Amino acid sequence: MVQIPGTDRYLFMERPSGYHPDRSNSIAGFFDVPTANFTHVYSPDGLFCCGHTLTDRGDVLVVGGHQANAGYPDGMRSVRTFNRSCTDLRLRKVRELGWRRWYPSATLLPDGKVLIMGGTQGVGAGTASNPFWEMYNPQDNSLTPYPMRTAYLESAVQVYYPFNFVLPSGHLFTFCGRTGWILNYTTNTWTQPVPRLRGYGSTQYPYTGTAVLLGLYPERNYQAEVVMFGGQKEAAVKDLTIPANKGINRMTLTYNSKTGNYTFDGWNEEYLTMGRVMPDAVLLPNGKIVVLNGANTGLAGDSASGGDSRANYPNLFAELYDPDMPAGERVTQLGFTQIARMYHSTACLTTNGTIIVAGCDRCYKFAVRQNWTYSPSPTSKAEYRVEIFSPPYFFMDAQKPAIVSTYNNNILYYNSPFKLAYDFPDFVGPGFKGNGGYGAIRVTSAVLAAPCSCTHSFNTHQRLIGLRIASDNVYTGVLTLRGPPDVNIAPPGMYMLFLLNGDVYSRAVWITLRSTAAPSSTDDDVTKAMDDDSSASGAGLPPLRKSSPPPSTRRAPAPAPAPAQPSHTDGSSAAPTSDYEPWYDWTPYSAAPPDAASETASGGVYDVSVEA
Repeated sequence: MVQIPGTDRYLFMERPSGYHPDRSNSIAGFFDVPTANFTHVYSPDGLFCCGHTLTDRGDVLVVGGHQANAGYPDGMRSVRTFNRSCTDLRLRKVRELGWRRWYPSATLLPDGKVLIMGGTQGVGAGTASNPFWEMYNPQDNSLTPYPMRTAYLESAVQVYYPFNFVLPSGHLFTFCGRTGWILNYTTNTWTQPVPRLRGYGSTQYPYTGTAVLLGLYPERNYQAEVVMFGGQKEAAVKDLTIPANKGINRMTLTYNSKTGNYTFDGWNEEYLTMGRVMPDAVLLPNGKIVVLNGANTGLAGDSASGGDSRANYPNLFAELYDPDMPAGERVTQLGFTQIARMYHSTACLTTNGTIIVAGCDRCYKFAVRQNWTYSPSPTSKAEYRVEIFSPPYFFMDAQKPAIVSTYNNNILYYNSPFKLAYDFPDFVGPGFKGNGGYGAIRVTSAVLAAPCSCTHSFNTHQRLIGLRIASDNVYTGVLTLRGPPDVNIAPPGMYMLFLLNGDVYSRAVWITLRSTAAPSSTDDDVTKAMDDDSSASGAGLPPLRKSSPPPSTRRAPAPAPAPAQPSHTDGSSAAPTSDYEPWYDWTPYSAAPPDAASETASGGVYDVSVEA
């Protein structure tokens, strides 16, 4: 699943399952969250187990895939693009990779190129690893191969969906299984190994865990920290009843610009409330992480006997990881769902800060914990129902800022000012100070969140960057932010801009981060401009651009009539949904969202599901 920048649409990709609700053989399409409409997209070849990311122009890039199957040609060497305008309903093959790739990772780099690493040359375990990673340049459609480090290949055995992150130094952090390296991709210098995970198990398929680069903040000097969740012990290959790993492993990476090396504080282990193999982890605008999906026992993938799940006991609840809390107090259990999300499930942030949850392959034969309410897929092996998980912060309307308007065509330049108007439209109470300030209710921070690109429990494009607040006129509700310092902190591209009041965040506005030089100015210059603009009218400034976000995806947390049947814009009919009921609140802790008086964080809510 890939978020299409500038929209609330998500590109879905799958194998030709034969279970699609409209009985088509389609393997791609986009789901529009506000309308719950699904639109088919043509694919020239097999997409199953491909890799993907976003380009700096905001288009989707899809690499590798599956062997020929069900009428779709072999796609294991394909490089394809999908335009973010969604006007061309086709994935366009633009060239071929140098090597066949099944389970590769694709990473957008600061210079706009895309690093493609890993994946095997055949389908399934035991096939040949790829001895090269490749650099794709969208500008001239070229590919350049570079040799992998032999020690990395030998230790990882098969580099399936490596956890790759661009660090603030501009180097690449790459990790697979138990081992990793720091790579200077501009010279293909593998500068130093990353500390191993010891006595823990693996995070690589089929022992699948997940990883996140924590938010990068100017007040912390953009300190890099990586955290990994879940996984499985290798012994589970012979015993699928072994519980998945509960581990949370976190490490700080500190760069020394004089030596060119990193120092590591080692993997510091904490624990989830329950072990998870195949989890997903979504970085919220406030820097906290929602961990969801996955199973408590078994492995990722299909059984050798004919495509049944190798995992049991799906984790039907979400958990919140707060990296700023003391160790041992960082994990909180959140709301429950009734839909299993295991192999080939996904989860992504939306523009209003909720989480879209979709997918599950081979999700029809498995054990469920006693006394847990479970709703099996109405379409047999493949799960086509889509959910929205609303974290507790989503319901705190009275504390929620709103971006009213922006200017400069929503283009943000590095280390340059960006002006917007904001308000607290749902605040009711004493302390009114003007359009933007309400005593203790005010904008405390702003962040950029990259659109997601999630597959096989890893989001290759997830990134959160804090912005400096240059000035804030609380009487007029006009805020000036400063762009990130350089491309290593935030590669060029499209981002969601969120305002925060403490942990409560606004709906996002899409902005484009560009490296083209803009007139330089200091924070003092910006403050003076704000002083000159103390009137509510903003006289003498460029006209403010009205933001036009799509309709809210929030739905009432109380029971309501069944959702309208999603339509398919290609004219086909969707399967009936009368064989299952919509559910709105599955948390046993705080069934209703907080009331206006308290508005404290509750357990989060899984919202009504619809079929894609």
